[in-house]
Amino acid sequence: MHQDIDNQSHQTDIHQGQHLGVEPTYSNGQRFIFPLAEGETLPKASNPEAVRLFSRLGEFATENLATKEVNQALEEELRTDSLTGISNRRAFKEELNSRIEAATGNDDFALMFIDLDKFKEVNDTLGHDTGDDLLIKVANRLQINLRDGEFIARLGGDEFVAIVDPKITSNDRRDPTLKPEDVIDGLKARLTGEVSTVAEQLGAPFVGASIGVAFYQEGESAKDLLSRADAEMYRVKQEKGANR
Repeated sequence: MHQDIDNQSHQTDIHQGQHLGVEPTYSNGQRFIFPLAEGETLPKASNPEAVRLFSRLGEFATENLATKEVNQALEEELRTDSLTGISNRRAFKEELNSRIEAATGNDDFALMFIDLDKFKEVNDTLGHDTGDDLLIKVANRLQINLRDGEFIARLGGDEFVAIVDPKITSNDRRDPTLKPEDVIDGLKARLTGEVSTVAEQLGAPFVGASIGVAFYQEGESAKDLLSRADAEMYRVKQEKGANR
């Protein structure tokens, strides 16, 4: 009989363990509290094993949550450019492949390859700190000028890429009267102007931007699309006679 009572008490503790309200302190200083049902009061824990069991469960849940958050933070760091804070080459490749997989036809999106003109002169004449500051400010201005759903990344050095919607105007509305080329030309003009403004503010008025654009063609690979945008950027740069 005594054994049956002990067993019943033990089962009750386990059944009510999620409502024990035990507040154990773990090695990381955090506490884990099981929630109470509405109108329920904290029962007295009569079985030490039940207390230890649910304390350990709480600790395990806390540790797993912390591990998940750390992993998410590390993953985000791996996809972020350490200097400018925008997406990096790795994130760009993932995004471009995702856009291609989701594309339904030609001109679904456009890829812009942006290269700063005469950026090397900034480092040579004004110093690398000014060069870094220029890259940070340019990245910020490029990001601000993109619309919802568009994407910007830094490939490295003074090269940036943007994935844009050629069917959306500057006020984020679709205008069927505008050709995709017209929409992109307007965006190119704004981005080029932003780069020039930032450069002037930092005492480098000789810096500009060469932008090459490639519209996605159905069945095209990410590599081929990027190559076309890159080649167009070089063509624009040569026409301007701009040095790298």
